[in-house]
Amino acid sequence: MSKYIGDEFIDYFNKHLDIIAINVKKYRLKSGMKKNELAEKAGINSDSVSKIEDAETAMELETLCRLAYALKVRPTQLLRDGDVTNYYLKLLHNMENATEEEIEDFNEWAFKTFGE
Repeated sequence: MSKYIGDEFIDYFNKHLDIIAINVKKYRLKSGMKKNELAEKAGINSDSVSKIEDAETAMELETLCRLAYALKVRPTQLLRDGDVTNYYLKLLHNMENATEEEIEDFNEWAFKTFGE
């Protein structure tokens, strides 16, 4: 994994659980799903969905992506808030001194995580 998507991003991501919580609940309700249905589609347990919606638990990017897929939205839609989206953009700007391999790793990760 590239140094550009390491602990710093994960820490920042977990500090904004309230934004993710609001968005997960919003899209779940919009889709008409119950918590247990979302949990089943995302491959996580329903207690985790409750904790995520209450901003009581941190999660890995994989869980964010699973939730987004289950909700039929892009992962960025669950992060949608100026601060979090701007941080992702700052990561891209910080790569001006990155090697070709690091840029390739980052692009592969970003595509898998955030889609096109």
